[in-house]
Amino acid sequence: MKFTTIRQYLLVLMASSIIKIMCSSLYGNETDRLSLLEFKKAISMDPQQALMSWNDSNYFCSWEGVSCRVKTPHRVISLNLTNRGLIGQMSPSLGNLTFLKFLFLPANSFTGEIPQSLGNMHHLQIIYLSNNTLQGKIPNLANCSNLKVLWLNGNNLVGQIPADLPQRFQSLQLSINSLTGPIPVYVANITTLKRFSCLYNNIDGNIPDDFAKLPVLVYLHLGANKLAGQFPQAILNLSTLVELTLASNHLSGELPSNIGDSVPN
Repeated sequence: MKFTTIRQYLLVLMASSIIKIMCSSLYGNETDRLSLLEFKKAISMDPQQALMSWNDSNYFCSWEGVSCRVKTPHRVISLNLTNRGLIGQMSPSLGNLTFLKFLFLPANSFTGEIPQSLGNMHHLQIIYLSNNTLQGKIPNLANCSNLKVLWLNGNNLVGQIPADLPQRFQSLQLSINSLTGPIPVYVANITTLKRFSCLYNNIDGNIPDDFAKLPVLVYLHLGANKLAGQFPQAILNLSTLVELTLASNHLSGELPSNIGDSVPN
């Protein structure tokens, strides 16, 4: 009788394990779950308890800030922990969320470098890491072929503006960092670019002439840097341009009196 009871218990245990494995493969992805838990481990303080739901008692697609695609197998497509007071580093495990499209972690206190693993995420469309205390260089994002928006303003980033961003870019916000070097000429050749902002850095060199050829450029913010040389007058002919900020540089040539803050339509 005792042996029969033990055997029944083992059979129930095995069956529950099999069901758990089947549910994991049918409805979710173990790699995504483990990657999120690794991200949680790198958080040293969570004052708002934003990650309280991140445990095995809850399905990972229901964890706070996590959104998954509807069809099975469920994969994480969005991670949004905006302004949650999180303190810690960004785990490289984020790079294992291979279906991630939207990464929103602004207004926290993330330190350390932006993981290089983000550069392998082909589905990423938006990276929003503004107003943290991130250091180091901007990673190589050339393989993020669907990336359209990169906002890294309000950090402590150093190095140069990367010269290998995808050609489908729409918005690049790098203001209030410690970036150096020139504006890469290729940036002015991204025909989908609507916003380019690098206020309050140490960017030097000239303003590329090809900015004047961008067909949908709306915001061009280059003030408070070390830019020099002649201002490309043809930029003023852009019919789409709403704001052009150039103040506190070393530019030469004739500039309209209203050039400091904006140029109207």
